[in-house]
Amino acid sequence: MKNKIVFVSIISEDPVFYLAMEAMFKHYAEGVMVKIYTSLAELRDSKITTNSDLILVDEIVAGAAIFEVISYLRSNRKETCSIFYFAKDVHDIKTRAFRRGANYFYSKPFDPRMVVYEIVNNWVSISKKDFKSIL
Repeated sequence: MKNKIVFVSIISEDPVFYLAMEAMFKHYAEGVMVKIYTSLAELRDSKITTNSDLILVDEIVAGAAIFEVISYLRSNRKETCSIFYFAKDVHDIKTRAFRRGANYFYSKPFDPRMVVYEIVNNWVSISKKDFKSIL
């Protein structure tokens, strides 16, 4: 995530979640531009000016079933970047999140500083072009 602008989309209606994550990115990571969507309708109405490099999806999104946002991002917007999903780990929710297209799962409650630290130090963006170079 060094030497380039990283576009991060945060999808949540919970201001505690999106404001905390936005503040952590701004404080601990350089070159990050954050776009916040508070509902599925807002996400659908938005124009895609640039694809996201990373997407954080909270389980609390207005106007959407629990995994509808992930499915929408993968199917309709053709997002190929990593999707981090945040929810309470109950029953088979983690498995269902991965099946819908999430790459990472964080169980609530979590420490936002640790999430940003892990992203900045360990996260690798996998896009279509990266897939080609791996294969």
